[in-house]
Amino acid sequence: MSSAASAKVYSPWIFSEHVADTRDAARFAADPRWANLQDREKALAVWRYLTDPVTGTWHYADTSEGGDPNWESRIVKDPIKDLNVYGYAVCSVHACMVEGLYEALGFGVRQMEFGGYHRTAEVEWDGGWHYLDVDERAYLVDEIGRVVSVTEAVSRPELWEPSSQKVSPFYPQNGGVRGISELSKHGPGQAHWHWRTLGHTMDFTLRPGESLTRYWRGQGRWRADPSWTGEGQLKSLQEEPAGPKTSREISVNNSYGNGKWVYEPKLSSRYADFAEGVYRTHNVKLDAKGLRLTTARKGWAEWRVRTPYIIAGRPNNLASQEDDTGAAIVEFTASGDVALRVSTDQGRHWGKVWSDPKARGKHRIDLTKWVAGKYEYHLRFDLNGTPRNARLSSLRLTTWTQLAPAALPRLREGVNHLTFTWGDRLGEPTEMLTMEPELCDTADAKRWGVAVEGDYDPTSVNQRAKGPVTLKVKALQGTKIRWLHLGGAFYTHRDRTHPVPDRLLYSTNPSNGWRLLKQETPPEWVEHWYYNLEEDLELNQPVKELWVRLAPAVAANGIRVYAHCAPEDGRRQAPAQQGPVIVTHTYRTGGKQISRTFRFTVPRAYEIQCHGEPENVSVKMAVPSRER
Repeated sequence: MSSAASAKVYSPWIFSEHVADTRDAARFAADPRWANLQDREKALAVWRYLTDPVTGTWHYADTSEGGDPNWESRIVKDPIKDLNVYGYAVCSVHACMVEGLYEALGFGVRQMEFGGYHRTAEVEWDGGWHYLDVDERAYLVDEIGRVVSVTEAVSRPELWEPSSQKVSPFYPQNGGVRGISELSKHGPGQAHWHWRTLGHTMDFTLRPGESLTRYWRGQGRWRADPSWTGEGQLKSLQEEPAGPKTSREISVNNSYGNGKWVYEPKLSSRYADFAEGVYRTHNVKLDAKGLRLTTARKGWAEWRVRTPYIIAGRPNNLASQEDDTGAAIVEFTASGDVALRVSTDQGRHWGKVWSDPKARGKHRIDLTKWVAGKYEYHLRFDLNGTPRNARLSSLRLTTWTQLAPAALPRLREGVNHLTFTWGDRLGEPTEMLTMEPELCDTADAKRWGVAVEGDYDPTSVNQRAKGPVTLKVKALQGTKIRWLHLGGAFYTHRDRTHPVPDRLLYSTNPSNGWRLLKQETPPEWVEHWYYNLEEDLELNQPVKELWVRLAPAVAANGIRVYAHCAPEDGRRQAPAQQGPVIVTHTYRTGGKQISRTFRFTVPRAYEIQCHGEPENVSVKMAVPSRER
């Protein structure tokens, strides 16, 4: 690879002046729309953005991930997923979105739950709590215009009608004043604290021969949550446009969008695609005709697919996800004794998908049942025989993901100012490694290498591990860990006469002891048993491996790691040149479909002029194959 440029592109992103930076909570908080505002003005500016029919999210239903039987542990609570992956949520998830984003903005935040009827957030400024409801799209004010707390909102009916005249929107999905009237019947609210989870970012890489096309309108791939079983909801999901939806009065982006990832490296020694895109190899080499064994017997090549959007297929029978199709398709040309395997736990376990001792010609295999609902999978081709008779000649991998259209860089009538950039939140070239072992499943915890000291009951809902929980984090192949996010789910209640904090710890060598990353004791007003403790760790010197530990005062119920891994050569800044990246915006206006294409080797601003209000169709980023 040339030292002047890197063909692999780290964390590419396109900004539109019309859309906030949703890559992570810190960059969202720094958006110029509200970065320089204070207290009430800042809080309301963000609320207006999140409830706007064009830029905001919308109420729908539960969105869950993973296999935890406990609803609180499997429901999606990360604000960055809500903004970018789904774009719709139930009230409890919207409360998490407010909590996570407003904490990044510098506010104190808590959630108030009303007997299973509704959950909302309260934001702290000027020494008091203030009710800001993104899910119902409302807040209330008193006689002097002060945003009141949720307790005041439900107990002072004299504020309801005047607030409906001063606040917009105001319970648009629940009949205006009727919305707050119904809420008042289910109080008082129960206080939750740090119920959200954090750590997910929109970082990804594009390799030579890889592209990502993001569509504003769904292309038929969406994830039907297992909880969506009601007769009316199933009927609505099947009505056109199929999938989750709301009215355009509530949201211009009233359904889901899709991302199409295509990876088609040129498997020839004339190109650098294989060397710059393959994850791991054993006993294989590239020649002018493809990939073959170096010496007789066995060899393999492994590719990694990781996306910040959830992988989704085409639902068929909504009562089951088992027959979904089209989430990921692998097409390849092979000859000889060849087998295909897939892993969804970063190579810890492999499942055989296909094999043929006498393969010949082209093949096409649907990987949906292995990879749908995941954010990462690994693909491995096993070759067996001699260098002359076992070969992989071509590879094309198509992966579909679900996304939230409101977060895409939309165009409007007139001159649109856009920016192409890259790099993680530190401006560095890193790749994401996610580890989310499920403590409810001893086999899954063991597979990921979780060690629990003391009493461990995976069947418990709220007190699974009563001693320290340790996890070894090993950097991705060819990288070192530059920084990471550690999150843990803890049991809230404890002896208030002698409160002991929950702690997050880390070590580069546990035999030499542990270092404190963060510790907290929940406030006394917290009434619910579940909360999350979260913190980032930036390392002065990147490391190949790191140990993290949860040290609970009472019990830990979950652990999450998002590690950002930098190239092993020690680069601390994104290369001055990468790619190139070819960006194509496609939109319709005046009855015509128009595409505008730009080529980037460095981050820079650019403009697109639309004559007439455009219908945004897609935005594509592609890194072309690179000759040696």
